[in-house]
Amino acid sequence: MAYKDGNQRREEDKIISLLFEHRPLEPLTGPLRFKATCYLPIPKSKSKKWQAAALAGVIRPDKKPDWDNLGKNLCDVMNRVFWEDDSQIVDGHVVKLYGAPARWEVEIEQLSPAGGLF
Repeated sequence: MAYKDGNQRREEDKIISLLFEHRPLEPLTGPLRFKATCYLPIPKSKSKKWQAAALAGVIRPDKKPDWDNLGKNLCDVMNRVFWEDDSQIVDGHVVKLYGAPARWEVEIEQLSPAGGLF
């Protein structure tokens, strides 16, 4: 069993509280496509020119947090609420950008099963 410290648990609780009103009536079944666009905060210590380039997408966040950790954390929080199990995600995509305000945009698409192939 994995241990989560109190800060991580609080952050996950905040995320699910924001997402909860958008959940489906029942967890989704079958294969899913998942896309998360993570708009990270722009460092205030950077010049206005740098900040403008970051907002325009010219400069991308190539430091921590890692893209796979962002996706995994989000999928873990959404597990059993948005879908039955995150093993259903057969196509996943995580994008890191700078943005103001900082935010996450999530898209979930329920894919058709491969009817008649098996």
